[in-house]
Amino acid sequence: MVSRATVPALTLSFRPSTVSQTQRYYAIMTRAKRRAGINAPNTTPPPPPKTSMPPKLTPLSDTQQEVLMTPKTSRPPETIALAKSIHPKKATWAAGRPLIGALKPVDTASRMIKIRTSFEQPQNPHLVKVAVLGAANAGKSTLVNQIVGEQISIVSPKAHTTRERVLAVCTQDNKQIVFLDTPGVIPGRNRARMNRELVNASWHSLNEADHRKYDARATISCAIVRFPLLQYSVMVVVDVAKVLNAPHTFSDDYLFERLQAYSMPATLIINKMDLLTNKSEAESVAKKFTALYPHFKRTIFVSALDKAGDGLLEVKDGLFAETVSRDWLFPADQRGEMSDLRRVEEFIRAEFFKSLHQYLPYMLKQENVGWTDLPDGSLRIDQIVIVERDSQHKIVVGSDGAVIRKVTTDARREIGKALRRRVQLFIQVKTRGK
Repeated sequence: MVSRATVPALTLSFRPSTVSQTQRYYAIMTRAKRRAGINAPNTTPPPPPKTSMPPKLTPLSDTQQEVLMTPKTSRPPETIALAKSIHPKKATWAAGRPLIGALKPVDTASRMIKIRTSFEQPQNPHLVKVAVLGAANAGKSTLVNQIVGEQISIVSPKAHTTRERVLAVCTQDNKQIVFLDTPGVIPGRNRARMNRELVNASWHSLNEADHRKYDARATISCAIVRFPLLQYSVMVVVDVAKVLNAPHTFSDDYLFERLQAYSMPATLIINKMDLLTNKSEAESVAKKFTALYPHFKRTIFVSALDKAGDGLLEVKDGLFAETVSRDWLFPADQRGEMSDLRRVEEFIRAEFFKSLHQYLPYMLKQENVGWTDLPDGSLRIDQIVIVERDSQHKIVVGSDGAVIRKVTTDARREIGKALRRRVQLFIQVKTRGK
């Protein structure tokens, strides 16, 4: 206890104020005690912030993780006692968030493209490879998906959804069609803004398609190989509604200008006929492009969204009729060569293209951090989406997580159909550098 004699003298001066006498006296005594060292402020450090998992608890073992990740109704009797012995806080933390060390990286088989070198060939196999060209948003990917019967190439209302050459396979009886779905043709004035792969993918696919004449010979490894004439080796898809609304489009003009240098037989596909009220207007569009490129052997009017339309059946039957005697490249049950990881990223990207606007979906980057097979047979996929700025982070997540929740739900449904198994998808949005 400090004596009153040690308290220094105070010089008090009062001025009119609305503060009551009691409050003024309390303030004076508080200052006096502080100067005298009585009731010094508390210097105890604040407690550490709470974490998701108590730091004193040790991480779960592999056996404990497997038990917790197994539904209660599917747990074997011998693991029930082990599940009850786990600390309740640790069990609660593990049930709501990914476990430390439980996520596994994607395996090599899921990263690599699907190539099966040994499979049974049918009797008298036939094959044709077809390159699909056209301007952006002409409906190339939708047309290929409808013919194949499965979503191989992602589609969205935005241009340049397809960013690289996508291979799709359609097999029927002893005949096989290999489609080379390409990105939209980019005219010369926009080529500098796009990456090189996107710009050149369409024209590189022409080298893979079957379009050489039967009498032509090429020497490959000192062997003479004959290439048959295939009139369906190249399909040019045109958006008829866009052409009628804007007769001079830079993409279509550039496409037909480049095609003249190849002079290969092709088929003209007039797409999106469902958008026309007067079907006769499509005839003028067909005559216009046939005059620009006289090597078209046939013109087909289709609506790629109509699965039972006559145009799609005509295209499909015509392609099967033009196959030639050659060994298959893929087994009958395979629809594409894209890896499982790449397909997952494409489905997620497609949902972002549908939910976001303007330039933002084109700037998103993806990174896989987990590809875990769960004990119940399902697949857990953990994906990180990287944005450039914090402002973009808020848009991608959405109000109360509405955007990312919708993207996750829709993408999980499509991934489950593609992989033919139950999928648990978790997407986390991060800002680059943080």
